[in-house]
Amino acid sequence: MRHWASSLTLSPSECPRKGELTLVDRTPAHLTCSGMKREWNINWSLAGGRGGQEGIADCGCYDYSCPPCHLDTDPSLYTLTRHYFSSTIQFRADIQTHDGATLTCSSSNHVSNRVSCRLRVVQQYKMPQCREGWLDLVEDEKVPLTVTCTQLTSDQSVTWGIANSTTGHIVATCPPCTKDPCFQQCDVHRDDFRVSRTATNTSLTVVRNVRALAGQNVACFLQKETLESCRISVLHNAQLSEPRVTMHSNWTVTGSVTFSEGFTSRGQIGCLWTRKSASGLVSSPHL
Repeated sequence: MRHWASSLTLSPSECPRKGELTLVDRTPAHLTCSGMKREWNINWSLAGGRGGQEGIADCGCYDYSCPPCHLDTDPSLYTLTRHYFSSTIQFRADIQTHDGATLTCSSSNHVSNRVSCRLRVVQQYKMPQCREGWLDLVEDEKVPLTVTCTQLTSDQSVTWGIANSTTGHIVATCPPCTKDPCFQQCDVHRDDFRVSRTATNTSLTVVRNVRALAGQNVACFLQKETLESCRISVLHNAQLSEPRVTMHSNWTVTGSVTFSEGFTSRGQIGCLWTRKSASGLVSSPHL
C-alpha cells in the first residue's frame, strides 16, 4: 500500500486551533490550503449557512505550471489561486450568507485527505469619529487614544475587530448588558487595548503600539448590522525649534527652524513658509 506523507492544512491559525475563523463582512479576507502534492487536484467547497451547499472551484497543476482555477460559481464572489504546494481562496464580495457555513479544501485524488473550517461572519457597526472613511489617531503618550461606538441597545453584544488587507482579528467581545447601569466586563484578547461598554456605548482605547495600526481597519460590529469599517491614520504632532532670523547688510533676510518628530501614515509631511508683505501673508511652496 502506498502512503501519502502530505496532509492538508488551513491557515490563518484560527482554523486549526479553534476549528472556526471569524470574518468581517465586506472586508477582504483569505484562507490558504497547503501541504498538497503538485499532482493533486484541489477542490474548494462550502456547505451550510444560508447559501446551502456549493462547489466553488477545482485547482490543478501540470508538470511545469498551474493554470487558473476552474470556478464552479459566480467569479465575482471569489478569487482562487493555485501553486504547486498550496491554494488560496479570497472572498471578494458580500459574505454574510456564509455565516455558519463550513469551508472545505480537499484532494479529489485522495478523498480522505481534506481539511475544513467553520466560518463565522460578523457585521460592522459605524463609529462617529470615522470621517470620509478615515479615523485619525494622534500619537501622544499623555492622551489615551479612544474610539467610541454609540447608539447600542442593552440587549446587543458587540465585538471590536482590527483588519488589514487580507484578514481580520477579533480584539474584544462585550456581552449584552443585563443590568442598569451596565457593569458587564468585556473579554479583551490583545494587551494593546482596553475596552469598556455601557448600555448604549462601547469604547476601545489604544494603550500601546499605535503606529502598528496605521493603514488597518477598525470596526465595532454586530451580528445583524452591515455598516462600513474605518481606516486608521496615525499622526504625531511635529516639534519646531525657535526660529533663527538674520538680516544681512544687503537687506536680505534668512531664517531657519528645526522640524522634528512629525509623522503621518497617510503620506509625506510638508513644510510651508509664510512672509509678510504689503498685501498680507504670502506662502512659499511646500518643502
